[in-house]
Amino acid sequence: VSNKNAPPTRLRDKIGRRTASLIRSIPPLATADVYAATSRLHSMSTLLTALLLAPCLALGGIKTNFERIGLRRIKFGGTFQLREPFRGVRAGRAADYLSDPLRVIAAAWPPHLIKGPTVREDGVLDYDLEQETINFAGLLTVDGTVDMEVRQSPRGGVTLTSKKLRSVAKLSNGQSVDVPIDFELEGRLDPQASDPNASAAIRGKFTFSVAADLVGPLLLLPSPALKAAAVAVNRQLDLGGRFTRGILGKYPAWARANPMPRPGAKEPSSSE
Repeated sequence: VSNKNAPPTRLRDKIGRRTASLIRSIPPLATADVYAATSRLHSMSTLLTALLLAPCLALGGIKTNFERIGLRRIKFGGTFQLREPFRGVRAGRAADYLSDPLRVIAAAWPPHLIKGPTVREDGVLDYDLEQETINFAGLLTVDGTVDMEVRQSPRGGVTLTSKKLRSVAKLSNGQSVDVPIDFELEGRLDPQASDPNASAAIRGKFTFSVAADLVGPLLLLPSPALKAAAVAVNRQLDLGGRFTRGILGKYPAWARANPMPRPGAKEPSSSE
């Protein structure tokens, strides 16, 4: 090795030693703790939450995409399939239950963190979904807000779209840093069957991607560690699982509060 190549070699060795030291300093299974605070979310969670728990059985599978863009930026995302029977519920009843967009969003996001909606002239609903503080393996914390567009369709169908995430990271020394994040989320809940007496089902898909600059000590992590963190984030986000569990879990209380009329029951007279 020539002398002119020695400094870069020493620098690479130094970075390698610092990276190894940093990884050893992280508690075991820390990648499973990435975004640990989001395990408390009942969110898309964003998406994007989520968007970020073990995959739910209701999911047809989670596909994780990861790309490192240079030294300072990463892009990752995932696709979550929804395929779950709505056992014991008819399509017409499920459509009524899912007709409230706030109820649909609250199935996957804490209601107290949902702000809105603002109603546009074309009927699109705009919500702000605030996320609980995310802790990235004890290295930094992140606070953010997801801008969500909601479009309704007949028979309980809903489309969720977001292309903006406002996010601020706080380093361990207390310094706050705006985190440039490119965020996209598309989710859909398919309409129920046109026959109101058919069996209901939860079907649809969530797809999201996030591209962000690495900050602080994350710059020193090698790509395999970052990819493992991205997989852990997808599992913790569990967008499809959270959504499905929320929809199914909250239905019984709604059904008790909104009982179906008994067959043959007479409508109350206006004179009574």
